[in-house]
Amino acid sequence: PGSPQGLAQTPRGRWRGRDGAGSESVTQAVRANAEDDENDGQGRHAENDARAEGADSGVAVSGIRDTAGSIKNAFAQVPIPKSRWELTLHDCPECDGLTTALLGRHYQTIVPAVIDRLFEALPLLSPQALHHYLPAWLLRGLENPGGYVLEFTIYHLAPSKKALAESRPYFYERFSVFNAAQRAAIQNFFLDIDDYQLWTGYEGEVERGKALWS
Repeated sequence: PGSPQGLAQTPRGRWRGRDGAGSESVTQAVRANAEDDENDGQGRHAENDARAEGADSGVAVSGIRDTAGSIKNAFAQVPIPKSRWELTLHDCPECDGLTTALLGRHYQTIVPAVIDRLFEALPLLSPQALHHYLPAWLLRGLENPGGYVLEFTIYHLAPSKKALAESRPYFYERFSVFNAAQRAAIQNFFLDIDDYQLWTGYEGEVERGKALWS
């Protein structure tokens, strides 16, 4: 199977293609978490702020209220990972940082600025942790479609045929944890992206996601 980190890195270069974009590691992101908690999400990256400025759509936000509710309801009973090894896949600095940011916290308590900084962290989560924390990424992506969270959440949930073929056990283990209601909520996420034109990819990612989670 291919490296989960590699799966996250490939689309980033294709999509942005500019120096420095998204270069902050999970470990670097966590260094500012205490400040984020105290300031309720202030101090996020200047680049993410610039990209998101004016990007939040009132139409999109009002239109996704049912989807947000379906996400919260479907994932309401998913337990919080209790240990570092229930949270992350590797023994590495990035996973150390992810553990510091998330372990012991319910997904609804993670402030938006932290999710913004961890936009490409989904592949580092264990299947159990993905099961609990994915709603935070889904909701933040829909709330702020101009940020990187939406883009990288789409990439992770709508892998290409090549990625699926090369890493089938990896994706099967991750995606099989979701029940029918959770799969429907994830499909609603993709339907809203399509209906409200929140994001347009290069390789049919949104259509692929709609089909995969139907």
